[in-house]
Amino acid sequence: MKKSSAKRVGLIIVMLGAIVIGFLARYGFNASNSKPRLFVKEKEIIANKLYEEITSADLEAKYPETPEKAMDLYSNINLLIFGDMIADETIYQDLVKILRKLYSNEIITANSEENQYQKLMDSIKIKNETNVFITETERGASSYTKGASGITEACVISVRQYANNVGFINWDYHFMLQDGFWKIHSWARTDL
Repeated sequence: MKKSSAKRVGLIIVMLGAIVIGFLARYGFNASNSKPRLFVKEKEIIANKLYEEITSADLEAKYPETPEKAMDLYSNINLLIFGDMIADETIYQDLVKILRKLYSNEIITANSEENQYQKLMDSIKIKNETNVFITETERGASSYTKGASGITEACVISVRQYANNVGFINWDYHFMLQDGFWKIHSWARTDL
């Protein structure tokens, strides 16, 4: 092979390498940046952690054993939803499915999944308009009630949510033992 032919082959290889590197830089390495963002960038680490905890909780195989554990899961869902963390609205649909597993039969019967999703989206719209979001949730005291048979059948758990622009919001969540599982039956704001 002559020197000029070797130079041409070398030049062609260098040019092809530059094209490949350019292609990878443009399309290969930026592929992760072109994916839709699930969470708000500034809160992505905590949101990913919460989302992983929430979605890995297999409520079919291992439902929370106590109302306090069910409340902790519910609080994490609320923190993710109302903590100004979600960028991709499809996550709300996943969370509604999980929330429904924590609710009593009465709540499920009174609200279809579509209706519950729409109510959630309306609440999020209000949150966004008022710029009020949850920054922290603290579970307080639990109060158990026994039924006529002497078996514990109900529980009330006090919860304090801290929100920007308003301070704190107090809630009482009422749980019922339903088919052996602690289900959220109702809730009421207690600081008004």
